[in-house]
Amino acid sequence: MDENEAMDKMRELKKSIDTALRYERSGEKLPEVFLIILMAILAADLVAFSVNLYNLETLNPFLGNILVGNTYFGIGIPVLLLFAIFALVVYRILHRPFTVPSENSWDEYLKEGVIGIMRIIEISDWEKILINLNKAKQAFTVLSTMTFLLNLGIIFIILFFAYAILITGIFGIPTNLYLVLLGSVLMALGVGDKMIRKSYSELWHMDNLVAELRWFYTELQNREI
Repeated sequence: MDENEAMDKMRELKKSIDTALRYERSGEKLPEVFLIILMAILAADLVAFSVNLYNLETLNPFLGNILVGNTYFGIGIPVLLLFAIFALVVYRILHRPFTVPSENSWDEYLKEGVIGIMRIIEISDWEKILINLNKAKQAFTVLSTMTFLLNLGIIFIILFFAYAILITGIFGIPTNLYLVLLGSVLMALGVGDKMIRKSYSELWHMDNLVAELRWFYTELQNREI
């Protein structure tokens, strides 16, 4: 590995470390997120219970529906809107660490070439970096799954209402939930595929970068550079 290759490796490593830190910080918000999800489920149950209780007291023959004017609306509509609000809150909480700029920059060190690389390797706490990387990988798996499910839920709601309005409303064809779900899954995979692949490659590539730079550092020391 020559100096130019080492410089490129350091830049790639810094990018991976920044990504790992963002995932780790986002992962620290998971307990808060799970609490919000439980609150959303509880709120949805309370809404459903309140509507059904009101229907029983008013002898409404259409249980699970809300009378607005002269039209009945299914209880699923306010529940979906409620979940959409909670989903937005969860997204903002988990996405916030990815909008924070990098705290430390290696640009000043890298201007010094090999000497700067040696300084970065010496002052960096590699054990802590590797621990953070393992935490980031765990958070990445959970967050990627949650992101996919969130995208799936939002797309499903949009496609469901689009199908109901355009297909069922105009042509009278009953809503096919399996078709809507299949379309939602395909679109959710397409929406999140590029971002997930990018983060995956950065995090899993970091192990190799650390190993190569350790070897580079050892070789330089043996040459007394």
